[in-house]
Order: sequence, then structure tokens, then C-alpha cells
Amino acid sequence: MISATLLHPVKAEYSAWIKQGFPVLKARVKPKPEAESDAEFIAITLNMRMRLRELTERLGRGAITLDEWNDQFATILQRAHFESWIAGKVRGGDLADPTITDAMMARAAKDAELVWLNNFTDQLMARDPRYYDEDGLLKIDAVAGRAETYSQKLRGTANVAFVETSHVLDEINWVMTTVEHCKDCPRLAALSPYTKDTLFAYPGGGDTQCLFRCGCELRRSDGVKSFAMVEL
Repeated sequence: MISATLLHPVKAEYSAWIKQGFPVLKARVKPKPEAESDAEFIAITLNMRMRLRELTERLGRGAITLDEWNDQFATILQRAHFESWIAGKVRGGDLADPTITDAMMARAAKDAELVWLNNFTDQLMARDPRYYDEDGLLKIDAVAGRAETYSQKLRGTANVAFVETSHVLDEINWVMTTVEHCKDCPRLAALSPYTKDTLFAYPGGGDTQCLFRCGCELRRSDGVKSFAMVEL
């Protein structure tokens, strides 16, 4: 059982985000049209990328330390995964207010990325020549470009939430929407339909050989589909 001492800071965290008025976090009387929902998810993704670039520019100016850059990067990650999880729930049909469980799913998604983020930070600490020029100055575009790739995992988070919000009897089909695909995607498509309890991979979740570049989508029996890839 999760202790109250653990839940309190999580609750305060997501409550603060809700008060800031992010559109996807507000309870709705009815689901938004798919195009509008897609636009919101794209906005979440682009906002994360923008914030990571701004953060990296501050590091380059010497306004923050590398440790502060790492900590703030992790905060941006968790916030974006929280917004993506809520967007997926809404797409799936759950219009209720965000819960502590939602916040903890976002924290888990962020924690799963920390090993990669910490490795990235170690490379910066070691003055990796990919990220520093001959004069010892940070290559902003190189660092920000790599940082922005972390936004590709948001789609996986949103699509997991979409599936988890679906009814246990809903049929979910894995649909290939692009000509080029990895070896896993045709197999996943052939095994369709799934239910929320039998689906074991998610487009954009890194579960297939094409990783976060997966061009497939999930289509539910009621016609609702998962989120598409947001190009860098």
C-alpha cells in the first residue's frame, strides 16, 4: 500500500499543474473532436521541446549548472508525460478530473527515462566533443536536438492511457498506416483484434523495432483511434 506521505507531494504537484489551466487537464462535458484532440497533443509535444531548448540555452549562457539542468529537465519530462497521459484518457473517453494515479503514472514514465537522461548528463559533464566545440562552448543545437528527442516517448504514454481507458470488451486493432514499417508491425497487425487486457505493445511506446518512429495506430471498435506520430 502507498503511504500518505508519498501521495501528498504527488497530489500537490498535479494540483499545481491543473491550476495553471492546461486545456487537456480540464474536465469536459463531452469529448473533443479528434482533430482538436490531436492539436492539443501536438501542442503538448511542441511545448516540451520548446521548454527543453530554452533550458539548454540557459545552460549555455551559464545561467544554470549542469545539475540544475538535469533536475529541471526531469521536471519538464514528468509534466509533459502527465499532460500526455490525461490527453490519452480523454481520447479514450474518461473525462473525469485527474487523480493521484494519473500523477503517479506520469512520475513512472519520467523515472523510466532517467537512466538515459543521467547518461546524457554524464556525457555533458565529460565535455563530450559532440556537445562542446574546441573553445569549450556548449553546442546549443546539438544538445537541444538530442533533448527534444525525449518528446517522442510522449505518444507512447498517451496511447497507453487511451487503451487503459477503453472498455474491457472494446476491440482494438493495430493498423499500419505507412508503407515502410519494421518486422514487428505486420505481426502485431495480424494478431488483431486485441482488448485492453491482451494488447502488449503501443505505437510510439518503443515496444517495436521501429521504436518511437512507429507510424502505426490503434483503432478501437467504435472508430476512435490513438495518437499519430509528431515529427521532430
